[in-house]
Amino acid sequence: MSTISRNDLCPCGSNKKFKKCCLKNKHVFTEDYFKRKVIGDKFNRVFSTIQKPIWRKSLKNLPTNLKNIIKQYLRNEYVFEYGCYYNSSHLSLYEPKIKTVQGWYGFKIGKDEVEEIKSVKNSTSRFIKLKDELDTQIVDTKKCVIYNIHTWNSFEGIHFDLTTEGNHTFNEWIEYNVSEIKDFMTEYNNKELKKYFENEIKSIKLQGVFSGKRLLNENLIQIIQN
Repeated sequence: MSTISRNDLCPCGSNKKFKKCCLKNKHVFTEDYFKRKVIGDKFNRVFSTIQKPIWRKSLKNLPTNLKNIIKQYLRNEYVFEYGCYYNSSHLSLYEPKIKTVQGWYGFKIGKDEVEEIKSVKNSTSRFIKLKDELDTQIVDTKKCVIYNIHTWNSFEGIHFDLTTEGNHTFNEWIEYNVSEIKDFMTEYNNKELKKYFENEIKSIKLQGVFSGKRLLNENLIQIIQN
């Protein structure tokens, strides 16, 4: 999403020009604002070295009222493969009790790979940060887990994940590492943020950013209904 000029229509959906509407509002959802304040600065995201695994519930085992909310959402909105930031944040706008959880998602790796990382980084630390121009990862050399930046949802203490459950239907202890739980319904203007997401997702589809990536809706609806 490009920078908004003074004479553009305001992204809040008022149909007024930006200069006569939200120009003075620091919460206008430009791409830069979205990345810094909504997604957060992923290169500086806090990693907890004492975080324990979190029990993730499969969609089919969620409370009935929550399942109904998600089913309605899936019938009207898009859930993208590898689109965790958009998927989880957008969903949290539809129900005040659904929170967006920002953190890390861990994958098991082999001991040989861990030793290679320690050698390349010349480090004996338990936690080693890997960073390039695209992403940041954390390697737990003791547990042989590599953490990638990820975002999912929680509901009254129950954690679930639309993005990763496209290929799984199980309840399991997941190597999630929580850095922040965001409540968009109270922190942001709901109408304004919804408008931003709708424009951004439309842009994603038109630009083919997710070209070759699956829409997960059909799989997720099937999981919920089982």
